[in-house]
Amino acid sequence: MFEKFNRSIAGAIAGGVAAQPYPTKPVRVVIPWPAGGSNDVVGRIVMQKVAEFTGQQFVVDNRGGAAGSIGADVVAKAPADGYTIMVHSTSHIGNAHLYKKLPYDTLKDFTGVALLAAQRRAGVHPSLRQKR
Repeated sequence: MFEKFNRSIAGAIAGGVAAQPYPTKPVRVVIPWPAGGSNDVVGRIVMQKVAEFTGQQFVVDNRGGAAGSIGADVVAKAPADGYTIMVHSTSHIGNAHLYKKLPYDTLKDFTGVALLAAQRRAGVHPSLRQKR
């Protein structure tokens, strides 16, 4: 399963440039959340497998803060060469609607390449709500 996924993500990150090998140098993986959170854990597991498949380092760089917008800004300002990638969550899209001004354009400065994980949410019966 991981081999098929690794081919998929490596191809997506490379942007379909078949004439050039990718990656030829370490890849910076910005995770705009603190170490130990769900994005960090998933990102590290997946990038370790991608590194094993490609034979190149994928170096995790946690840049937490401001609901992920600090790390996203780092990625937005990096060269668009495939050597800086980001593992984010759905809050990345939400930030565009929550904050009046961001230092980047959520839709123009980023391109999604792969869904790494889906997170289930828990709900409770209304009768279990905390009374105030």
